[in-house]
Amino acid sequence: MSRTSLALAALLATALVGCPRGPATKKPPEPCKQLGQQCEFSPGKLGACSYKTDCNGGSDCLYCQSQH
Repeated sequence: MSRTSLALAALLATALVGCPRGPATKKPPEPCKQLGQQCEFSPGKLGACSYKTDCNGGSDCLYCQSQH
């Protein structure tokens, strides 16, 4: 192969592979629905759904507790 052919092949391979894409768009974390459910405490940090101790039984009794 000539140098021109090699350069063209390298350029074509680079164009086909392209640059890596940025991070995928993440959907917002789902609110807690049951005790022990896995949740996202903060971006990149996992948590587990727990009950609030001072809750009166409303729909907001569950919250995401950090696991670290």
